[in-house]
Amino acid sequence: MPIDSSVLSGTKLRVLRPQLVISDVTGSTNEDAKVLVTRGSSEGLIVVAGAQTHGRGRLDRIWSSPPGGLYMSIALRPRLGIRNAPLLGLMCGCAVVKALRSRLDVLLKWPNDIMYQEKKIGGILSEYLGEVPNLVIVGIGINANFRSDVLPGPIRECSTAILDELGTEISLNQLFREIVQQVDELLWRVDRARCFEPVIEEWRGLNCTLGRRIRVNTSEGVIEGVARDIGSDGSLRVTTDDGKRVTVTEGDVVLLREMV
Repeated sequence: MPIDSSVLSGTKLRVLRPQLVISDVTGSTNEDAKVLVTRGSSEGLIVVAGAQTHGRGRLDRIWSSPPGGLYMSIALRPRLGIRNAPLLGLMCGCAVVKALRSRLDVLLKWPNDIMYQEKKIGGILSEYLGEVPNLVIVGIGINANFRSDVLPGPIRECSTAILDELGTEISLNQLFREIVQQVDELLWRVDRARCFEPVIEEWRGLNCTLGRRIRVNTSEGVIEGVARDIGSDGSLRVTTDDGKRVTVTEGDVVLLREMV
């Protein structure tokens, strides 16, 4: 198994009441979580696998998930209205970066990539399941205890893994525990503040996007300019090359140059 069933034993959490479902291999932890929710699972369900045969990223892209990675999906209740559901993905991205920071100086690339020195080392996929059951499934994938040269060619070129960078394997038990603790802490801060400003502030301090010249490939076309900020809804604020200020709610960001 990728982690021990007792991994959270003795861990003090303020919000979450974890229900762990662990397997060596599955198709997709997000899909497993959806099925379990239909059977009555609620906030705190965490599905973990040692490998995925049909892992997915945004826009149904393939997420290569070989053995040795950490693949998990957590069910969370939307806070402060359905419109804020996407912010749970940003929140979990912050949690992952904070958990990894003691090992590698990773950063967040809007909207959902975990980056190390311009290469992708992990990612987040959040899916809102609708008013019934009113839950968001947040999938987390981290390239951990394998070499990135096992990834498919096009993915390999822009990816890295913890084993590549550290030269040694890490404890997936410890990393998983730290991620859950960080998610729980951020949930507690959001609930206490009754807003997502604590998450927005964390994201601003943990990202590699703001202040950078970027290209955003959206469903409506390509935007180039400088990433200036993120809004309270998690949208990206960009000043384009012709001076226009635009708000981006979806798309893929390409980092073009260093800070401007």
